[in-house]
Amino acid sequence: MRRWKKELAGLLVFCMSFTVIPAEVFAAKDIEAAQEESVQTEAEPEKTGQQETLSGGTKEAGNKETVLQEAGREEAEPESSEQIEASSEQKEAEPESSEQNGEARTEAESEKMLRNIEPEDAGLEDMPLTDDPGWGRYSGYASPGFYGPSGRVVNEKIQHDSRFNGYIIQEGIDVSEWNGDIDWAKVKEAGYEFAIIRVSGTWSRESGGQFMDSRAIQNIEGALRAGMSIGVYHFSQAITEKEAQKEAQYILNAIQPYKGRIALPVVFDFEYVSGSDGEGGRLYDAQLTKSKATKICNKFCETVEASGLSSMVYSNLSLLGNQLNPADLTAPVWLAQWANAVSYSGSYEYWQYSATGRVPGISGEVDLDFRYVQKGPLTITAVSAGSIRMEWKPVQAASGYNIYRKSGDGDYQLVGSAAGGETVSYSDKNLKEATTYTYRVRSYTDTEAGRQNGFYTKTAKATTKINGTSLTGEASAFDIVYLSWEKAPSASGYQLQRYNSSKKAYQTIKTLSGRSKVSCQDKGLNAGKNYKYRIRAYKNVDGTKIYSTWSKVTAVKTLGTVKGTVTASGVNIRSGAGTSYKVLKTAGKNKRFKINGSSGKWYRVSLKVNGKTRNGYIQKKYVKLDMASLKPVLKVSNLTPSKNALSWYQVPEASGYQIQRYDSARKTYRTVKTVGKSRTSYTNGGLKAGTAYKYRIRAYQKVKGKKVYSKWSAAKSARTLT
Repeated sequence: MRRWKKELAGLLVFCMSFTVIPAEVFAAKDIEAAQEESVQTEAEPEKTGQQETLSGGTKEAGNKETVLQEAGREEAEPESSEQIEASSEQKEAEPESSEQNGEARTEAESEKMLRNIEPEDAGLEDMPLTDDPGWGRYSGYASPGFYGPSGRVVNEKIQHDSRFNGYIIQEGIDVSEWNGDIDWAKVKEAGYEFAIIRVSGTWSRESGGQFMDSRAIQNIEGALRAGMSIGVYHFSQAITEKEAQKEAQYILNAIQPYKGRIALPVVFDFEYVSGSDGEGGRLYDAQLTKSKATKICNKFCETVEASGLSSMVYSNLSLLGNQLNPADLTAPVWLAQWANAVSYSGSYEYWQYSATGRVPGISGEVDLDFRYVQKGPLTITAVSAGSIRMEWKPVQAASGYNIYRKSGDGDYQLVGSAAGGETVSYSDKNLKEATTYTYRVRSYTDTEAGRQNGFYTKTAKATTKINGTSLTGEASAFDIVYLSWEKAPSASGYQLQRYNSSKKAYQTIKTLSGRSKVSCQDKGLNAGKNYKYRIRAYKNVDGTKIYSTWSKVTAVKTLGTVKGTVTASGVNIRSGAGTSYKVLKTAGKNKRFKINGSSGKWYRVSLKVNGKTRNGYIQKKYVKLDMASLKPVLKVSNLTPSKNALSWYQVPEASGYQIQRYDSARKTYRTVKTVGKSRTSYTNGGLKAGTAYKYRIRAYQKVKGKKVYSKWSAAKSARTLT
């Protein structure tokens, strides 16, 4: 407590034993002097505890290196015990202020609070000059906790921590009613870009009720009219989580009419009350543990975040180091350290670096702050041949977003807008394929002062894909799938993948160069099994492959098992597809096996070994397949108004192929051509223009002078050109 006031009171009693001064005369003089001092304080409030001023008295717009110099302060004259008693008597006669009832304080009440002293123990102990916890620091009584080891700033340039290299650094102020009336247009013109405004606080007395800052609304509306970004704060004295939640709800209710226009955080001001005798107040007296104090901060911030606004914790260097666990805070930190450089090693996003700044539009000294802004992320979420989709994080109080694009070394151009602050995605369409584009997004806020632009996001780059193709597939044997696709207009080649069920992933089975390559076979498969395929086209651009999107998946089931006959004597059946594997059995000529798969030059067969059925491998050159189990795959396309082209893959051991065309008049298929085993294509001519024709094909094998046929292919159609 204030020991010097006790001593002064004793000295006055001693003096009064010699000279009796009427109490009413002393009190009247004291009130008159206090009123005069209060008027002077309202006109130009001083902050005598901090020794920083902006060099030159003003700040140029955009200057990021503010020179500070020391400004001395004289201590306030102590009050006598008679003054304390007279002021106390006056206070008892006055009604309770509306502010202590939770209502906004009038200017008259604010001035009255500056004069009042609330004594304890018959005037031997006293409270701070006002129960407003912000009074002490705004009147110059600041804890050393606001300074660092380097002490006060003396003609030094501001040094930003290297962690903020590449950040946008804004300069701003924070204010309360103690800063008096503010000309916000002049503040904005001087280059200050943001303001954090005290809206409310909690009385520093034991009761801990909330009050409104008498100039909160005036400051909010003035700053917004000037086009400044604003945040708000509550000077807390909460000593429980429940009280912190109550404080949060109090300020949220107060700012509800401005909720959509508050772009910066709602701040929990966690600091002790400062007075002439040091720190005090109900928060100081509670002596909270670090854990409990941190939980109180988090409860306030969680309540704010639940309302849709962002939150932040303000505290000074000492409290962050000794009374909180900063690593456990759920919200960013606004660091108060009045120095030319920060010694705090923890994370922070705002820095209050001075309490004695001089700013045009404000009479007296004011807190100065830096805001460190890292450009927000911009994420590309989808890319096709003609469009790019992107997303970004919402910006608080934004009215909308503008999207800018450039290609190559060109300039950024506005390509679109997203109206509404919650719209955080955009699709840029009608783009060129295989082209690289770079994007950035900028928020904007529509205010009374006009449209205010926010910061650009980080840039994001994407290259459009090329137009792709569609895939079809068909089984042509127990171990072969025939795949085909349409030509992609600008493709240099194609990448084909098959799903690997054991690895649960697609794997590339073929990369085919050349735009005209539009079919292939996948061999070495298992009989009667389902396979899934997909394909994409690619284009070579400056040595890089630009891909299309993947086609839809095509599923194909291979044909069932077939029977084969061994054509030689003493053929070994091995445990694997190679001559190095163990011999399971030796088969004689004309031995028949059920074939269920293949691998390279080997068929996989089912056989019994020691009474058990198992798989073995036999070389294909010693086996003749039953033609009746096979089926060719046919492809048909139009060439001219009178010709259609047919093509197919060779069927193993086929002697030739029979081609038929559907006769719509007779409603039956008729043979149009029989070709030899080396042929895999045929041109059907003499057709009518603009007419659809349907075809089918089957292979045959000559066995003992007779033709043994395969299954018919699936029917395929094509229409001649007109």
